[in-house]
Amino acid sequence: MVPWRVMAKIQLLPSEVAEQIAAGEVVPRPAAAVKELLDNALDAGATRVDVDVYLGGIDRIVVADDGCGMDPDDLRLCIERHATSKIRTLDDLLTLSTLGFRGEALAAIASVSQLEILSRTAEAPTGWRLRCQGGVSPTLEAAGCPAGTRVTVANLFYNVPARRKFLKTVPTEFRHVCDAFTRVALAAERVHLCLRHNDRAVLTLPRAADRLERLLSLWGRELEPDLVPVIAEREGVAVSGYLSRPSVHRTGPAQLFTLVNDRVVANRNLVSAILEGYRNLLERGRYPVGALYLDVDPETMDINVHPSKLEVRFTQESRVFGAIVSAVRAALETSLGAAAGGAVVAMPRREAEVPAGEAPSRGRDEFLSSVRAAVAEYLSKPQAERRPMLAEIAPPRPAPASAPVDARPAATAAPEPESPRLLERVAPPPSAPAGGHAPRVRPLARLFGLFIIAETDSGLLIVDAHAAHERVNYELFRRQLERGEAVSQRLLFPTPVELAPGEAELLEEHLEFFARLGFQLARFGPDSFAVESLPPRVRMEGAAALVRDVLSDLARTGQAGGWEAHRERALITLACHSSTRANDAMDHADMKELLDQWYRTPNREVCPHGRPISVLFSEGDLYKMFKRT
Repeated sequence: MVPWRVMAKIQLLPSEVAEQIAAGEVVPRPAAAVKELLDNALDAGATRVDVDVYLGGIDRIVVADDGCGMDPDDLRLCIERHATSKIRTLDDLLTLSTLGFRGEALAAIASVSQLEILSRTAEAPTGWRLRCQGGVSPTLEAAGCPAGTRVTVANLFYNVPARRKFLKTVPTEFRHVCDAFTRVALAAERVHLCLRHNDRAVLTLPRAADRLERLLSLWGRELEPDLVPVIAEREGVAVSGYLSRPSVHRTGPAQLFTLVNDRVVANRNLVSAILEGYRNLLERGRYPVGALYLDVDPETMDINVHPSKLEVRFTQESRVFGAIVSAVRAALETSLGAAAGGAVVAMPRREAEVPAGEAPSRGRDEFLSSVRAAVAEYLSKPQAERRPMLAEIAPPRPAPASAPVDARPAATAAPEPESPRLLERVAPPPSAPAGGHAPRVRPLARLFGLFIIAETDSGLLIVDAHAAHERVNYELFRRQLERGEAVSQRLLFPTPVELAPGEAELLEEHLEFFARLGFQLARFGPDSFAVESLPPRVRMEGAAALVRDVLSDLARTGQAGGWEAHRERALITLACHSSTRANDAMDHADMKELLDQWYRTPNREVCPHGRPISVLFSEGDLYKMFKRT
């Protein structure tokens, strides 16, 4: 007789396997362990917390605080799952005022490490030491120690080799530790915090008087003049903090933090709301620096979305979004208006905004329509009103060959002072395609300090000077690298680059990558480097920002893609930083030279970022616009 069931398909996992799986959600890398231990220290009422990590936290993490400490009974329970002193009932989740509350942090860390906890309460005559390996067989013994708690996490993931092998390099893991440390520090300005790596002090943050002082201790006093205070309240949402002026920005949101009820959270809508407040003031793809604090009713938010407690949801998302937008916009208008003598400074939009869900072609069509309307409006003006602007920039049109030569002597024109050449450092352009030649092009004027209006054999041409210069520089940089011709231009005075905590180690790891691009960098301090040489054509005054932008791209992508992918992103960044910008000095010869080089450059239809470079109005287009067909 065949039994009705040969083997059960569903079985209970062994407890150690279940705990290790859960630990992977709570503690995916050393930085997560540091964050959880810091949360516990702050919840314990600590006024000082010292964090020591070794080999990026992979080898060892030590977090010591002067908080309330634990007695022997608490020590036994603290490594059990769902053991917590923060909540008692489900209703307590609605009024959370602590950072940790799930009772999973220490249990998860203990199950994947060799854990030691040394703790003493202020009233106890002696402390106690708990040791545990892999979450099993904990031992407890009396030990002398100061009041507070000291947690040592050694050999993280030693018993889960499949997870340990996916950890990144030491500099990368330490950068994540620095990020976690910074996030906690932003919400704990009244606590003295210290971070050391391999016994070297990396970041010491004394107790701060206010949030601004803590921000400046993290990012440097030189940032203070560029920070704009934000403070507003709308529909029960209080918004405060400090954000940078539009002139100070980064390629990614790594230094833009949002905190809700003194807890750093990750929510794309909050970042989008901040960027919406910067609309028309900040170039797309750039992010301000700073921290924005939100105070909301705990009952209107849910922080219990993910074990990491970084994500947050709101019952009234649109209300929070609107409060942030209005607060940021008002702060920037007040700040920029004061700087401009009462008039708000609005930067011209570089490209048409494409609403979410709509095809990019619609945005381009709207952009072209606006350009056509602007050109039509200009050309419809009386010639007397248009002539002065063109005469200032464009040279007189040469007489046709068949025209009779005027025998009258021409008045001797005063020689014009020679202006500096914008492209004098640019190498010769690549040769034109076989059988091809650059068409005749005559610059007429420069519009809005950015667009070049030119006459060609094909009609009226409008070119985005920055985008065209980007394409020229990108192709030059790329060709030089492919030929192994990347060279450096040594600076007379090295330029210092101040980096955020953890970025210095990341830059140290990628020094060879920067050298292949033409940079020569030398360590200048704990968190700074000196730029000794730059690739040709790169502006010296923007060297520090360029290094930070390239480093930011490397931090976001990690080891994915290898040299080729990193090189392409770096070349785009190099080309952008070395190209002319709106309102840069540019005379007729500069415009002519740029257009000639652009015409001889491959892939000239779009810039390296994918934006269109030019718009051409044929003679027929102009006749149609003026109803002459």
